[in-house]
Amino acid sequence: MDNKVLEQRASLEAIIESSRGPIFSIDRHYLYTSFNSQHKKVMKQLFGTNIQIGNNILDYHSNPDDCEKAKKNIDRALNGESFDLESFVGDKEYGRRYFLISHNPVRDSNGKIIGVAVYSHDLTARKHAEKALQETLKELERSNAELQQFAYIASHDLQEPLRMVSSFTQLLEKRYKGKLDSDADDYIGYIIEGAHRMKDLIDDLLTFSRLNTDTREFKSTDLNQLIKKVLLNFKSVINDNNAQITHDPLPNLICDSSQFIQLFQNLISNALKFQGDEFPEIHISSQTSGKNWLFSIRDNGIGIDTGHKEMIFNIFKRLHTHEEYEGTGIGLAICKKVVERHGGQIWVESKPSRGSTFYFTIPKKINIDIKNG
Repeated sequence: MDNKVLEQRASLEAIIESSRGPIFSIDRHYLYTSFNSQHKKVMKQLFGTNIQIGNNILDYHSNPDDCEKAKKNIDRALNGESFDLESFVGDKEYGRRYFLISHNPVRDSNGKIIGVAVYSHDLTARKHAEKALQETLKELERSNAELQQFAYIASHDLQEPLRMVSSFTQLLEKRYKGKLDSDADDYIGYIIEGAHRMKDLIDDLLTFSRLNTDTREFKSTDLNQLIKKVLLNFKSVINDNNAQITHDPLPNLICDSSQFIQLFQNLISNALKFQGDEFPEIHISSQTSGKNWLFSIRDNGIGIDTGHKEMIFNIFKRLHTHEEYEGTGIGLAICKKVVERHGGQIWVESKPSRGSTFYFTIPKKINIDIKNG
């Protein structure tokens, strides 16, 4: 054997030995022909014995089923098949180790199969991480469900006492306004205003909590007709503000139409509310963007500071006081939840005093898992 061949063999052996994964080869009789130190270490850990060249690998499988499975996989490679599979050793009580095992036939210079080479990649750490992640996700889902249930029950149960406070305070105002001092009239007004704001907050909280539970089947929806319904709901507000709302031809979309009405109503309501010195001008458009529809709602209102573009989609986040602009701080959080439930994303581009454009994407083909929330 010349020096060049010896150098190549030494180089190959060095590469195999340096591998972090167990590597070994066997002949057609299941006898070890080579292995690296990592494989020797793993076999020592698993079976408490030192392997040697010439040992039969099947002898280390005390369980007949495990032995038969190992033999079957080796025979597949001896018949010329190269393949990968996941497997584990050990039991639940004492701990399992998981491996991705690659089987490849070994051929001589004439192409005849003379054995099998096996490489194992230890997946144990990844499997444990995946299990921990699954448990965390289940816990988050349970916690989220409990929070949604709490929000729904709390909001629903608050309705009746709030109606009583509001009704009796209005009766108090009707009967005694002007008969008490001016401070009393102011106090009564504050109570009525607070009750109205609380009712709006509860209504929006109920809407938000119902988004994942009170949902309709996704159906093909003509967004042009849907926008007509939305604008009809805003007819008096549009007239009062001399607003102009236009839209390009919009597509048919597979969606929850009731939630899309909420989505467009909230975005249009914001554009009407945060108007600038000029009469409101709002334009709705859509275009294809790869596998998505890209929608935009552009206005000429007061705009949003760059630093606030992310936080405005958080629930209860307000950039203005109640005295400046009415609202609960839930509207854009509802928009975000609706868009994400449909598999899309929402964001805003804006500058102070330069208007805002809200964008959101919706996949053209919505996965059935997304539909079911």
